[in-house]
Amino acid sequence: MAEENDKEVKEEKKGKDKRQKQKPITSKVTKSSFTHKYLACHLKMHTGRVTGFDWSFNEKLVATTGDDRSIGLWILQGVRDEDNKQPLKSIKVNVELDDAVKIRFYPDDKAFFVNLYNDNSIRGFKITKKDKGSYTATAALDFKTGHEGEITDMGISSNGKFLFTSDNGTNIRVWAPKGELLESIDSKQIKNNHTAVSTCGRFIATCGFTPDVKVWEVVFTKNGEFQQVVRAFELKGHRAAVYNFSFSAGTERMATVSKDGTWRLWDTNVDYKQQQDPYLLQTRELDGITFSSRIALTPDGLTVAITRGGSISIFSAKNGELLEEIRDIFAGDITEISFSRDGMFLGACGDRVLSLFHNIPGVRAKIKDFEELNKKATGALAERLRKQIKECSKKLEKYE
Repeated sequence: MAEENDKEVKEEKKGKDKRQKQKPITSKVTKSSFTHKYLACHLKMHTGRVTGFDWSFNEKLVATTGDDRSIGLWILQGVRDEDNKQPLKSIKVNVELDDAVKIRFYPDDKAFFVNLYNDNSIRGFKITKKDKGSYTATAALDFKTGHEGEITDMGISSNGKFLFTSDNGTNIRVWAPKGELLESIDSKQIKNNHTAVSTCGRFIATCGFTPDVKVWEVVFTKNGEFQQVVRAFELKGHRAAVYNFSFSAGTERMATVSKDGTWRLWDTNVDYKQQQDPYLLQTRELDGITFSSRIALTPDGLTVAITRGGSISIFSAKNGELLEEIRDIFAGDITEISFSRDGMFLGACGDRVLSLFHNIPGVRAKIKDFEELNKKATGALAERLRKQIKECSKKLEKYE
């Protein structure tokens, strides 16, 4: 077991060294000529590799980070309004003497946070809306994290009560938004592969070398004061390390992708305080899964997207059916993937680009789900479902 652990750590270190020594990406390998019937747009600003992105809570902005000491803010009006043919507005925010790696919006969309690679710290930026629909962003807060290992993940709860940082060791730290340390967690899994906060804002989960996902609840009093972090539940069943996972909007579902060559869907709508455990809904084998593979679950829990290299496979979360393959978007690995908060778009970043796709497979999945529900619905519910089916079908007409 010790030899296997050492081998895994060495492979991870080798991959990290390779990324650090990677030459700047030239225009010849950014896949700028890539096209796809569901492609909404390529967002190009960075002169270096795009390392992360996030959707604002009001769906009006998307932000990107890159290893070129800059942050990009993009106004999405031209993407969401398909009749608007105007170029997307964007602003570039410089990061002095450092690279921002991950970026997360604060729930009020008046600020965002990034983790800085060289300083291994957190910086908060204030967003100010200007005339004519433009924005500015200025640094407003810095705090040291005290992590000895490199910060690999950070996130903010949807209620704005806390944020977390996680390193490539076993340390996870929970912070108040102004930088006060609330709690430190030892994941006890040799190394953290991925850490995230649930979409509902209650839970922090992490996966690593061990074949499970550990989930904690961050508990606050009725008055909003931090109380404690308690172990909630675990997802157990994979036969090897879990590389990545994702939550649905209400944390009723979670999806995982593992070194054992499978992805799994779990029912996590349980009362862990009553000793209820999550249960497995389905397991699907998939070739080509690597440490860089990422998984994203739509907010409604109906669709799963998984990356392999620079490509994306989209599956039905109901039956595991392959719905769509989007191949060779980037020359290198996809660094982050996520659905928009309304599930209508899928974003993936890599090379120097953030690519946004219309989630047409997800729209089809919605129609099937609505049709099933409508078989038993009556009255106002049936009318509402028919209206939703009509709206979704109208969107599909543009892509059929």
